Amino acid sequence: MRWEPPLRVLTDHPAGRPRKMTVDYAAILERWPQGPPPLPKRPADVMPFDLSDSTVLVGARQFAW
Repeated sequence: MRWEPPLRVLTDHPAGRPRKMTVDYAAILERWPQGPPPLPKRPADVMPFDLSDSTVLVGARQFAW
């Protein structure tokens, strides 16, 4: 799994104002996910590289207080 630094910066607001924060996330798992059928077999002259056959999970959560 790879971890990248956050793209957003947290800021403070004056007292009394509602606060809200959105957290975007992405995770790369270097394996095919469980559940879906496997990909077709690669041709003999095609080599996997970098993130081949990986699973990318993305999402966002919003927090308010």
